[in-house]
Amino acid sequence: MPHTVRIAFDISENSTPNIDPASIRSISQGILSDNLYSRLVEFDLSGQIQAGITSKFYWHKNSLIFEFTDKVKTASGKVIDAEDAAISLRRLLKLGSNTHIDLKLFLCEIQSIDDVFKDCEAVKVENQKLILTLKDENLKPFLVPALASIDFGIIPKQQISRDDLSILSLSETSGTYFLHQKTINKWVLKPNTHYGIKATSPKEIHLININQGKGGWDLFVDNEVDVVSTLHTLTDEIHKKITVIPDIKISKTMDLKLFFIKFSPKALLDFSESQRLWMGNKFQSLMSKEYPLPLEAKLTSQFFLDVGFGHLTPEQEEYIKDLRKNANPGRLPRKFTFYFYNSLSQTFNVFRKIEELEIKETDLFPFMQPPEERLDVFMGTTDTAYEESLALLGYNFTQGSFGLNAEEGSRWMKKFMSLESSRERIALTQQLHFDMLKRGVTIPLFKAPYTAAARNGFSVKLSPLFATTHFSEISYDGL
Repeated sequence: MPHTVRIAFDISENSTPNIDPASIRSISQGILSDNLYSRLVEFDLSGQIQAGITSKFYWHKNSLIFEFTDKVKTASGKVIDAEDAAISLRRLLKLGSNTHIDLKLFLCEIQSIDDVFKDCEAVKVENQKLILTLKDENLKPFLVPALASIDFGIIPKQQISRDDLSILSLSETSGTYFLHQKTINKWVLKPNTHYGIKATSPKEIHLININQGKGGWDLFVDNEVDVVSTLHTLTDEIHKKITVIPDIKISKTMDLKLFFIKFSPKALLDFSESQRLWMGNKFQSLMSKEYPLPLEAKLTSQFFLDVGFGHLTPEQEEYIKDLRKNANPGRLPRKFTFYFYNSLSQTFNVFRKIEELEIKETDLFPFMQPPEERLDVFMGTTDTAYEESLALLGYNFTQGSFGLNAEEGSRWMKKFMSLESSRERIALTQQLHFDMLKRGVTIPLFKAPYTAAARNGFSVKLSPLFATTHFSEISYDGL
């Protein structure tokens, strides 16, 4: 079957404890959610908003109206309609667990939702149309782009538990693919009747688990998979190994992938700003020499993309560089406790050389723990924005990147959306970015493109602006 594609993927229970648009804590969850659940509106590969599941959308006063046709059918033939969309959005409001942006910022005040399966004033269905009612007409410019976030994937209503609102199965989905079969080592995905499926899209996808003694690139070199997605890092060393493959095709994004260290609330109390900045310098210096960094990685002192929204002014950037250059640890109160992921021990062993780290071996992700229970510091990656993005801002408030609590973050977002001038919003975001870097809450280390690679006649089309891999954009040259 030449159009069955094998993809290296982390489908372990640790990385994918659930696939739920309402709770995305890892890139594995994010990519799978993006492929299994479609939204009302979506970004195309060039970053432009377009209709997703809906046939069209428009404003009437302060209400956003979505019309539906039969653009998507589940594996059983059920058409995704306005009811599915309404229930999915009310479920998010009820759970209150959005990863990127809180829908309550936009919609009419909702004290409580007794039953997500019944209409409320803010989210209702009339004449097979979904109607979302804003609390403030000034929020219009922000709602549609926010709805393109993967949080707002539409779940078929029959797949939502009436008991606890959990997702019952991935065998009925609204995305380009659904889960056909699942084992510990392999997930088999098959396409839905979906507007995103093209003649060149894979007819069957085999997600091959990387946690069986081989990493994604090892599987690729040994011809056990055809594609390595943006989930995996392409280093210089790996690049040298794979360039001997005659039909290899490599795709990449802009420099969206950021390597950083982040400090827990306890570390923000116990260690000074200068001590945290000094620790950031230790990581950056060590990684420059010994860590397997991505292909084309570059040093950075900023969190947001160079040409993007919220990038520091030249004066602010010089101030941060000087601050980091002159950071002094003084007398540390204790060692920094550090997340050392067992699954990444081969690459993380280099961090044992930082004497001021107390290594804690674990495979717990900090974002899956309450903030007060997290270790002092962890090293991670994220994608950064190219343009003004409420979703990115909301995600980083959720993850504590800016060092503000939930209430402070909500106030900031409300102020941001109250500003009519783009120039004012840029200045506000720059100040938020600047304050975060001055305080040493999150310390940027390196930036690089996300990459994907294909062999055996396959190719992968990536958007230059997004970190995800759309499985439907994998094509086979023989077709």
